[in-house]
Amino acid sequence: MIGLAGLAVWLSYGLHHQDHLPFYADTPLAADTEPGTLLRIEPISDAPDGVIAYRILYASLGMEERPVAVSGLVVAPLEAAKSGGRPVISWAHFTTGINDPCAPSRSVKGVHVIDGIEASLKNGYIVVATDYIGLGTPGPHPYMVGSVTGRSILDAIRAARSIPDIDADNRTFLWGHSQGGHGVLYAAEIAPRYAPDIDIVGVAAASPPTDLKKVVHNNVGSFFGNILVSYATKSWSEVYDISMQNTLIPHAIPVVSNVAELCIQHLKDRFYTVFDAVELQEGMLTEHALDSSTWNALLERNSIGKLPIVYPIYLAQGSEDALVDPRQTLEFARKVCGEGTDVTFDLVVGAGHNEAAHRSEASVIAWMNALRDAAQPPAGCAGLPASVDTATAG
Repeated sequence: MIGLAGLAVWLSYGLHHQDHLPFYADTPLAADTEPGTLLRIEPISDAPDGVIAYRILYASLGMEERPVAVSGLVVAPLEAAKSGGRPVISWAHFTTGINDPCAPSRSVKGVHVIDGIEASLKNGYIVVATDYIGLGTPGPHPYMVGSVTGRSILDAIRAARSIPDIDADNRTFLWGHSQGGHGVLYAAEIAPRYAPDIDIVGVAAASPPTDLKKVVHNNVGSFFGNILVSYATKSWSEVYDISMQNTLIPHAIPVVSNVAELCIQHLKDRFYTVFDAVELQEGMLTEHALDSSTWNALLERNSIGKLPIVYPIYLAQGSEDALVDPRQTLEFARKVCGEGTDVTFDLVVGAGHNEAAHRSEASVIAWMNALRDAAQPPAGCAGLPASVDTATAG
């Protein structure tokens, strides 16, 4: 009984995020607000020694291409750059949830919520990490909607460059994992048109879902697949006005609504998510939900590969990834290579979906350093394996 009481107290506190509600308050923007405008900045008092860190609010373009406020983090070495400015990494996070408390900038982990932050700072980079639209800030989060995610990743760079005391120059890398891998690839597709002012040196994506239709069809019915489909269903019902009644069987509707309130990186929420996921395994989607022209059109619209990517790409993919089929990532690598893109394909042997990002971190930083220092020979397509079975670990 004492143990159960302690568990109840722990669950009731929810010490998994910081509120900072005044910082994230609704900020109406004029129609002519320039994307990337820095709207609000707040120093992070508990930043590690030798590091300067800020919580930021900046402008980007939302679903209707109207200016909206987006939150995020900027982290930089405190020491001045030895010569010129420092290059910027725009980090795009994996799925954390679709509710405001799921925003990484509200995490009690502080700057350590950003994957690879220590290595990035040690190697002389500034890191800006968007929360994405509708996470932290008011309004729905357009989960896996490529256009708005890509814009928020690019506009975060513009906002970071306007902070005078961090020494940012125009050289930029895009780096993301899972949802963030999808986001940085979409950002790379739209950047020549949307952000020609940003000098993108390279794009690194770990475990990126490139073909959303295949990802959804392959994972619906699985434990984690149902959680991610719940996020998408709830989000798209709000941003695309898709009826949940036409998509979900009746008993799944309240469960999906519950899941939408939870943040999967928070220990407290994971406890509840387990029960919701078990309920969804009894049934979730209506019989022909994923066969509908509406769903298929939206999955296609938000998949990667419709525009060429003109920057070098590093793709890290776990061979044991249960969410993103390694063959899909290799197929995408072949496609963009055929379009003339320089691609480095890193199959992380034995790694699952999350582990691939951590195990490839040092290789990604080394790849960025080589491009930054103009010491990276073109990878071309020569190094691509014939199949994931014949690939070797990176």
